[in-house]
Amino acid sequence: MRTHRLPSFPCTALVALLAACSPPRPTTVLEPVVRLTEHGAALPQSNVPVRCAIGNEFRPAFGCPPFLLLGATAKPGQNSTRRIVIEAGVPSHARGKQLVAIPSVRLGVSYLPEPLPLRVIPEASNTLSFNLKYDSTKLTEHSRVQVLAHVLEPTRRTFSTRHVRIPPDAVLSVGLAIADFAEEAEAGPTEFAITATWEGGERELLRETLPASEGGRWHDRRVDLSDLGDREAKFTFTSVATGAKEFPESSVAFPVWGAPQILASRPRGDRRNVLLISLDTVRADFLGAEYNGTPISPWFDRLSQEGSRFTQAVSTYPSTSASHMSLFTALYPARHRVRFATHQLDHGIKTLPQLLAKAGYETAAVTENAMILAGSGFARGFDSYREHKGSLKVTGSVDATFADGVAWLERHPRELFFLFLHTYEAHSPYAPKPEALAAIPPPDASKIDKHEARWEATRRAYAAEVHYTDGALRRLFSELERLDVLEDTLVVITADHGDEFGEHGRLGHAKSVYDEVLRVPLLFWDPGRIPAGHVVEDQVSLVDVTPTILDLVGLAPPSRVPGRSLVTALAGGPLEGNEVRFAEGTHKGVRMVTARTSTTKWIWLDDGSEMKAFDLTKDPGEQAPLAYPELLEEGQAFIDAYLAQDSERERDETSDADESGSGPAAQEERVLDEATRQKLEALGYLE
Repeated sequence: MRTHRLPSFPCTALVALLAACSPPRPTTVLEPVVRLTEHGAALPQSNVPVRCAIGNEFRPAFGCPPFLLLGATAKPGQNSTRRIVIEAGVPSHARGKQLVAIPSVRLGVSYLPEPLPLRVIPEASNTLSFNLKYDSTKLTEHSRVQVLAHVLEPTRRTFSTRHVRIPPDAVLSVGLAIADFAEEAEAGPTEFAITATWEGGERELLRETLPASEGGRWHDRRVDLSDLGDREAKFTFTSVATGAKEFPESSVAFPVWGAPQILASRPRGDRRNVLLISLDTVRADFLGAEYNGTPISPWFDRLSQEGSRFTQAVSTYPSTSASHMSLFTALYPARHRVRFATHQLDHGIKTLPQLLAKAGYETAAVTENAMILAGSGFARGFDSYREHKGSLKVTGSVDATFADGVAWLERHPRELFFLFLHTYEAHSPYAPKPEALAAIPPPDASKIDKHEARWEATRRAYAAEVHYTDGALRRLFSELERLDVLEDTLVVITADHGDEFGEHGRLGHAKSVYDEVLRVPLLFWDPGRIPAGHVVEDQVSLVDVTPTILDLVGLAPPSRVPGRSLVTALAGGPLEGNEVRFAEGTHKGVRMVTARTSTTKWIWLDDGSEMKAFDLTKDPGEQAPLAYPELLEEGQAFIDAYLAQDSERERDETSDADESGSGPAAQEERVLDEATRQKLEALGYLE
């Protein structure tokens, strides 16, 4: 454990008075001391997921159903255009097995997938064929058909853990669930049972039956283990499910045990909860600013007066997946290589939630959209990872996201927690709520330059989205105050990137690496521990956030990362380490890399064009490139050092692989499910 943290800062008189009148704060917290999924028996199937989603909430689990995403074709039925024939090829490892297959059809990019009746398959052949009622005249060349298949499991399933020591006054926490489609498959009820066994004894801890109508959501349960304190016990999880009416020999309910773990009371000491909030697409200069004389972010401005703000924080990539992975790993994209939602993080790289979970934190996340997917590696270390991505509606849902976060906190009282909240409210297409747009008055058209006028309506809509997000932050803090968690919580607010509004002739993001898309807000808030009203003008990066959070809660940052702790800067001292920060991006196949100091910025493109350099003190808008040869040479040295990280990563992977004899590791790609794919297409990330 590290002991390096900021000195305490005096509270206001009002806060001190309220504290004096309040009841004593709990001196202990509940924390996971054993996560039983890490102590379970090895499963025979190598393709069984270690975590699965029930109702869009992923949890580490026993019993996750392996799935097959089958390629499929569709054609009109022979006798009627009101029928459709779908044929799907079955991979060799699934042939002869019992499957439940769920076909769907999507007519085009702007249409939601239409689920078609599922089918229970007693014995899968080389090809699955479905002759279904459907108006085949709707099909076009843009239509897409897919078949999702799950391998059916035996009606009775058992998972046993190794023996683990039970601490005094412990509780067992677990989620019970059955598949979302259990009711449609006409599954019968499923019985769940948990038994603890120790030398010379055994006790049933839980027995409960869920009907198929309860599928599609987690049912959280807690069991008192105080009578097992100081014993070495193993846990056995058994489920017995009645099969579908048409196929009673197998279970289509897919019973799942979510995040089974043992919690126990531990002294809180100086340990802080951590709340990390990512405001997707919110650029730095729209917070703490005005639009036509109206403050855009009054609540964020208030928090800034109570915390410490970095004015020169920069992203690592002008798009969501790569920048958030830098936020979680303290690595640049050249090292973590998750540049898009289809990429997967190397399993050897540890993330912030993994490190906090190991240190005794209960971990949860609520995200929007489809760009920080659980399967890309973002869910690693989280006990609960909820995704909001099931609709073609691409505007944000900040109220629902924050409400889900509050609901999770209500279900986990007195626990040491790390909660990550991510909202797309300010992301394009901008569709501000009427009250938010009304709060941002339109500018006087006569005072706007004609060149700027073409972007102004968009800028106003964006400002309204940011303003509404700021109001949602205020409402979130009100709920956190009601739950009485703020006094024990470090809050960090940032963003992944910004949007550009014609500054360099473009709209949106992911098209350039200018500061309008790279500069992001960064605020640390923890009254009494973080200086109030402190402004840091030194350049920092998203790769610095994870080391800083870990340092502030007394944990060592990951080794061999470019990210550095900003604790000394928060305390008013100088930053340690290299001041050069990097970012990259790709647009239309051209890779862009930028090196940036507090005074100078270089932009390099791999299309053979000349490097650009800018004096950020005299030209913060990056409009007048400098052509000094020695300056360009200096920048090229920085860029070359960054590009070398790709080669270093490849050498590391080759070295690691040589030791195991498996050859060099390749960048993993994920197959996107249809709901995710249509979401990304609607956002413009896929064609």
